Amino acid sequence: GVTGCTGMSSFSLAPATLQLDIAPKLAPGQIVTPKSPIVLRWSEYTDARPAAPSRKIGDIKATVLDIHGTELVMENVASTVTAAMVNQLSASGFQTVTEDGKAAAGSADFEVSGVIREFSMNIGGRDEVSIVVETTLRDTRRGSVLWSGAVAEKADRYAGVTGNTRSSITRYLSGALAKVSAKTR
Repeated sequence: GVTGCTGMSSFSLAPATLQLDIAPKLAPGQIVTPKSPIVLRWSEYTDARPAAPSRKIGDIKATVLDIHGTELVMENVASTVTAAMVNQLSASGFQTVTEDGKAAAGSADFEVSGVIREFSMNIGGRDEVSIVVETTLRDTRRGSVLWSGAVAEKADRYAGVTGNTRSSITRYLSGALAKVSAKTR
C-alpha cells in the first residue's frame, strides 16, 4: 500500500510553500488625501528572525487536507512583508517609491525601513501565528527618526471539525499580516 501511494505524483513530503494575498482592505476613512502628495521611500525590511534567512516559517503537526509536508515555507519573507506594507500605505493614499526607483527616491519626503523579528505559523491542535515587525520612519531631509515602533500580531485558532486546507492556512496568515500592516499604517 505504501509503495502504491508513493508512486502517485500528488504525494510529496516536501515543505508546503505559501503565497500570501497582500492586497489591503481599507475602509473609506482610512484613505489619506493630503493637499500635496506625501512620498515615502521604502527600503526592504530586514529578516532578523532567529532562523533567517531560512524559508521555513513553521511546522505542520496536524492533518491538512491538501498538504502532505511537515513544514510551511515562503519564498522570501522580507519581500512579502515589505510588499504588504507598501501596498497598505499606497492604498491609503501615500505615494511610494522603492530603493529601485533611484530617480524618484530623491524626491521622497520620508524613508520607511524595518526589521522582521518574528514571522511564524505552526499548524497543530490549535493553529498559532506570530508576526512581530519593527518599522522606522525617517525624515529624508534631516535624517532624524520621526517614529519607530514594533507591531505584533499573535493569535491562535481552532481549525474546526473539517480541519485545515492550504487555502485556509493562507487566508489566516494573510489576515495576520494585513493586521500588522494596518496597525503600522
